[in-house]
Amino acid sequence: MMSIKDRFSPYNEALSVLPFRKLLIGQGLSMAGDAICLAALPIALIREGLGGDVFGFVMAAVGVGTVIGALAGGMLADRKSPRQVLIYTDTARGLAQLAAVALLMTGAPWGLLVLAYLIFGIGIGVSRPCAQVLLVSLLPKKALVAGNGAMNFIDNLVAILFPATLGVFIILNCPPKVGQIN
Repeated sequence: MMSIKDRFSPYNEALSVLPFRKLLIGQGLSMAGDAICLAALPIALIREGLGGDVFGFVMAAVGVGTVIGALAGGMLADRKSPRQVLIYTDTARGLAQLAAVALLMTGAPWGLLVLAYLIFGIGIGVSRPCAQVLLVSLLPKKALVAGNGAMNFIDNLVAILFPATLGVFIILNCPPKVGQIN
């Protein structure tokens, strides 16, 4: 039977590589920003008087953009610097979110919001293969499985943690009225 120390030694080896730790932290922050934006989106749409149909189109745009971006990201990761591509995709996603806020505040047609979230999704899709290529170039072969596991753990953690935290915050600050939940 393996000891706990033996089970975690591959993770310790991966985390001992400074460039990998920087990648993990950077991608974790980027993923957290994505999760927060997508968790806050329905609230923003409701406050602007937009319905579930608009939310559906926006989320579909994110999904389609992610698939398109993943295809493009696979090609870019082989031809360009994955680190530079990650910086560009994070910048594009941030600008897409700023554009979405501006569009919501100005009452622009919701089709433009769909376009902003298509760009956001493309940025997400492009970043994933580039992060994986960068991971392979940063870690020794025997630490790759642990490094990939750590990246996926962070991705899943922020996907649960930030929307759940936002949900609890909303419940505590805006509790539903009796009879409001069916």
